[in-house]
Amino acid sequence: MLTLEELERRLRKPRPGRAILFVGAGFSDGATNILDQPLPLARNFAANLAQEIGERADLPLTLISEIYNEKHSDDTALISILKGTFSTKAITPAQAEILKYPWKRIYTTNYDDVSEQMPSPEGARPESFSRDSIPLSFEGSQRQIIHLNGYVGEITRDSAIDDFALTLTSYWDKSLFSSPWATTL
Repeated sequence: MLTLEELERRLRKPRPGRAILFVGAGFSDGATNILDQPLPLARNFAANLAQEIGERADLPLTLISEIYNEKHSDDTALISILKGTFSTKAITPAQAEILKYPWKRIYTTNYDDVSEQMPSPEGARPESFSRDSIPLSFEGSQRQIIHLNGYVGEITRDSAIDDFALTLTSYWDKSLFSSPWATTL
């Protein structure tokens, strides 16, 4: 297992700012959202949605999101919940410790903005992208954060359908392999 000291050594030499980090759901564990609640895992978020609309709590997020949208006449209801649930208010010291390194790029499967909460070591705010947007350049000194399943900071009614891997439809229609990132990864 790689120790924190060994990770620090590897990140600082010989090529600082060239390392790439991949993070998933476990990375956001312990962060707090703007509702002063812990950021949930997908299964917990799905269970909360299911409870709100009187469905079984064991349904997968892809299915419960579809049902939630069908049961609400307001097509922005799910977007509001997503924004509140996955917009970060505070991160943990462990998350800050990992994010302080000079990552060139961070790929995340998370909708949340945990990775955006820490500027790069030079103090620059990161550039954030979702799977349907791609930077004009991969070069430069600014950290890039790529949200492979959608990004709460860019969510709109259209992007919730087109960009978020949230519902069954969006998973089938918008796989990572058909996105502009497929050849980059």
